[in-house]
Amino acid sequence: MAMRNVRGHSRPMCPDCNYILYLNPAPVTAVIAERDGAILLVRRKYPPGEGLWCLPTGFIEQNETPEESAVREVEEETGLRIGIDCLFDSWSSGEDPRTPIVCFAFTARILGGTLTPGDDAADAHFFTSADLPHDIAFASHRATLAKYLKLK
Repeated sequence: MAMRNVRGHSRPMCPDCNYILYLNPAPVTAVIAERDGAILLVRRKYPPGEGLWCLPTGFIEQNETPEESAVREVEEETGLRIGIDCLFDSWSSGEDPRTPIVCFAFTARILGGTLTPGDDAADAHFFTSADLPHDIAFASHRATLAKYLKLK
């Protein structure tokens, strides 16, 4: 592979067969779920943002829909089962130093389960709008939460 200018972008390209390796952003889901007027957040166990709060979030797996990813990630990180209500927001971001992402944020309702942090969450907690933590890991999550709270 050699770096070549392809349609205005520097991309890895095979000089023998002209195969272009597109380094696209990774697809991610985030979930805004409430219980009794409080929003579910998780404390990150690992970088980026280790120790900071964020929406339950994770990478979409191969052969998984964004909705399936959102449901799976919430259960893995919090022990709670959810039902997706709707797509609320989307964004692209370079905040994760591992890879650029495109995120699909859903609103959801809690269907059951027991709030227990798991997987890559060190803690999970419901916060009212008045007591949202100031140490939210990502600007994109802060912006989406502000947008959500403004519409309530």
